[in-house]
Amino acid sequence: MNESFRFLFPCILLILLASCNNQQQADHNTATDTSYAATSYINSDPADSSIAIVSARSKRIDSALAQPVPVLFLQNIDNNKALAQIIASNDPRFRETLFDKASGKPYLNEVFNIYAARPQEIPAGADASSVYRVEMYNYALNLTTVSLVDISAQQVIAVNTLPQTQPDL
Repeated sequence: MNESFRFLFPCILLILLASCNNQQQADHNTATDTSYAATSYINSDPADSSIAIVSARSKRIDSALAQPVPVLFLQNIDNNKALAQIIASNDPRFRETLFDKASGKPYLNEVFNIYAARPQEIPAGADASSVYRVEMYNYALNLTTVSLVDISAQQVIAVNTLPQTQPDL
């Protein structure tokens, strides 16, 4: 009995401590608390000048953050995807989370994916070959914004935001 007590007591104690820690984390909802994003910044990498790809990425980020629409857009894509990206980026719903509302500071955003919409996403009456899905990630808010774009009608069909979600790579 004494031997099993020596083994079980530390295990029970660890479980209790772990559950107390989980409760503390549950009290702070990072999915809705964006205060940390207002004070975030991009660290400059002292090695970026010696690593060409890092230097190029850093320059693209700096350039994007200086634009009226602070988004790293996909490059080297076909015309239909490029058009879908442009239409999405002009929609106010898609642009809603690009800046901190209190300070006006731009958040770093990046379009990760543009592809033909899935059959279940295409609304009735829309031409399936002209509906694209544009996925943008907001680094500061850990938020993915998904826009369905009809390039034939040149309009955004729907915009959804997914907190605490990253797009597929």
